[in-house]
Amino acid sequence: MCVPQAMMLTTMVSTVASISAGNAQARATRQAGLLRNEQIERDKELADLQAKEMEAQRWIDYNSSVSNNLVMSAFAGRSATDASNMALMQSNYQTIQDDIRSLTIQKEAVNKKYRTMAQINLVDTTQRASASERMGLLTGVSTMAEGLYKIREIE
Repeated sequence: MCVPQAMMLTTMVSTVASISAGNAQARATRQAGLLRNEQIERDKELADLQAKEMEAQRWIDYNSSVSNNLVMSAFAGRSATDASNMALMQSNYQTIQDDIRSLTIQKEAVNKKYRTMAQINLVDTTQRASASERMGLLTGVSTMAEGLYKIREIE
């Protein structure tokens, strides 16, 4: 095999290798992006669960408070339907409603944060994968051009 033919072969192999490396990098980038989105989704689900647990705990605390207030009223010899006792119960109920609303707002904000993170990750992953593919093509084309130039110099 003469030198120009050998150079053409190595140029073609190098070109294909460069393009393949860019494509492999793009696939790896996409896979990593998918895994990051899966982790973001798991974190979101965990945050949802924690929010539900906080709400349930708040209701448990409220029910305990109501029970304590009723017991203390009974010890004091006051009726459960006494006006001041009813005002206290209403105040406690309003407080838990406010707390639950706050927890709901917080939960929605956390969910929005995770949705945004997933969207940003998707865009970033897509851009980086495309850049890897373009870089592989660019490297392959420049390798081919350089090889062809050197072959012409030899001939």
